[in-house]
Amino acid sequence: MNVFAFFEMMPRVSARGARPFFGVAAALRARRTSLLCHGFARGVLSLLRVCIGVARHAVLRTASSTFRRTASRQVALSLPLILLAFAAAGVAVAMLTADLLARLDVSQQVDAVLEKEVLPLVDGLLGKDAPPLQKMMTRLGVKAKAQAMVSTALPRAKRALYAVGLAKLFCIELGPLLAALLLSGRLGGSYAGEVATMEATSQNKLLKTLGRSPRRWSLAPSLLAALIAAPLLTALGSGLAIFIGRPIADAYGLGEGADDASWYREFVRDALLPPLRCQRSWGLWRNFVEVTTWPLAHNAVKAATYIVLIVLVAEAIARSRNLAPRDVPRAITASVVAGGLAVIFGDWAFSQLLLRREWQE
Repeated sequence: MNVFAFFEMMPRVSARGARPFFGVAAALRARRTSLLCHGFARGVLSLLRVCIGVARHAVLRTASSTFRRTASRQVALSLPLILLAFAAAGVAVAMLTADLLARLDVSQQVDAVLEKEVLPLVDGLLGKDAPPLQKMMTRLGVKAKAQAMVSTALPRAKRALYAVGLAKLFCIELGPLLAALLLSGRLGGSYAGEVATMEATSQNKLLKTLGRSPRRWSLAPSLLAALIAAPLLTALGSGLAIFIGRPIADAYGLGEGADDASWYREFVRDALLPPLRCQRSWGLWRNFVEVTTWPLAHNAVKAATYIVLIVLVAEAIARSRNLAPRDVPRAITASVVAGGLAVIFGDWAFSQLLLRREWQE
């Protein structure tokens, strides 16, 4: 039997005699209430502790998988845009270059140089007393020989100019710039929208309550994923644009008369894989310029630098204080425009680096 029930069933002999029993029952009842309240409070605190632990575990688990999801999503969603844009740019640039080279004719310029510089020397060597027929035959022979040399060397020069120019144009300059401007709208805008929405809906405050840094939660995985996705997308797009140049060259007849059918691949390989000239006698800065301006390394370094600028600009704009939900579209637009301007200034800096390498040569 419960002790409280025992004291409840005691006979009421007298008010004075029952007072001790009722005092003990009241004390025990108060003690029970206190124990119940204390146990309930401890249970609530334990439940809250468990919930916070589960939430932290979920945050850590989600943060670890955010990088993989972000990288795969960025590559998967941006790849069609990059490939289509680079295919269109490659076709346009290759057609324009091939058409200009196919129309190039230097026979008149060669004849003018011969008449002005070479044939007077030939007449002088023959002498004033040489028969006119001999002079005429000699002049015709010199012209024919010069035109034959030009007609033999000019097609190879056109092929080399076409392949090397197209490869270096997309690998060094146009490829990273085009990819960065496209990713400024695709990745920079999406990241700015995500961070601005988190800021406007107080999700960053919730992360701080759970003991997590909002920048570590959103910036770190997005930046790492972008550093992997941007050079990969840039390399794929540049490779596609360079690959498109071969069938267009055949369509315009630039490959006619080539000794080897792989002339385009050889010229592109020589343009993109030149020998590195790093030496121990050079200073650190000169070796750094040599490595960073090597075509393939330059393509990757440019893409990585541009995407870092894009993400950091979007981070700075999207984490503005007192950001309301209606300001999210404005933050996206501002991040895209500012990211594009940052890419343009970065391209100017890289052009100065390329000029520095040319000066060293």
